[in-house]
Amino acid sequence: MKCDDELMSRPRDLGDSCLRGGTSETLHAKCGDDDYYLQVLYDSDTALLGIWMSRIPRRILLEAVSYVFRTHGEVRRISYRYSLEPLGVWSRVNHFRIVLPESQDKLLAEMPKHERQNLNSRLRKLHKEGNITFHEYQANWNNPDTLEAFNKYFEFKNITHNRKYNLTASQYIQKYQVSNIYVLRCNDDVVAVRLSCEQCPVAGGENISYSRDYAKFYPGIIIQYNFLAELVRKGKTELFLGGSHYTGQQKYKQHFNSIEETAYEGIIYRSLAAHLVHKTIMAAKTFIKAALPVKLLAVIKSIKNGTPIEHNM
Repeated sequence: MKCDDELMSRPRDLGDSCLRGGTSETLHAKCGDDDYYLQVLYDSDTALLGIWMSRIPRRILLEAVSYVFRTHGEVRRISYRYSLEPLGVWSRVNHFRIVLPESQDKLLAEMPKHERQNLNSRLRKLHKEGNITFHEYQANWNNPDTLEAFNKYFEFKNITHNRKYNLTASQYIQKYQVSNIYVLRCNDDVVAVRLSCEQCPVAGGENISYSRDYAKFYPGIIIQYNFLAELVRKGKTELFLGGSHYTGQQKYKQHFNSIEETAYEGIIYRSLAAHLVHKTIMAAKTFIKAALPVKLLAVIKSIKNGTPIEHNM
């Protein structure tokens, strides 16, 4: 998927999946009777290794890295996310995934008893508020329903997480490779919005937002259940949810028999000098974060992001 010119001019971040006018290559390695495939996205002097939770032997990964540097002289660094093997300059992260059952009946039956009881109770209470419906839309930004869903998604995220994306619906879809949008409604109200990436048998749960007006009904959990049931109906095998760097955050990822695993993200540099520079910068950032007061760090971050600081008078 190509990105529009305005989006391509924005700084890239680690979670950016947009092709940005670069090129991609699929690598194939054979080890005994096993075949391994991984994709590489080339963008200027950086390559992104597509190995998200792929069970590829370390030896194959190192050979892939060597191949990229050997055949692409312009590449100075290779980045990756959610690798099962630490490579280069890395940091440890967590990752949640849900193995999907063969039927929707099993999805509910295999839930822990207390989760199942809580879900049914919340559904009953929400149904008392009005007519509850679940909708799915393709990620077509020309569709009015899709635009409404994204407007609500942006609105909810701003209220619950103070997050401003500064993107249009079309730019968000391109940036994060969104393929499907799910909406939970109560009468005419949008209660929750679920975005997903369903380009292969393993789906990606891109993001979720909900109306604070309905927070007491746990709308995120309710739409997640409906979303999972739909993935099962489509024959998807797993759902990747990514991770959380913050203890106690994103608790919805811990439901529905999710599996939490240790993974790694990082950068592999072509030269040892660049590697050492990066390690030094990261060490300095860690020291500054530990040494400076939290409020001062917030001020520095706001200046960097160009957002105003609110002062209590």
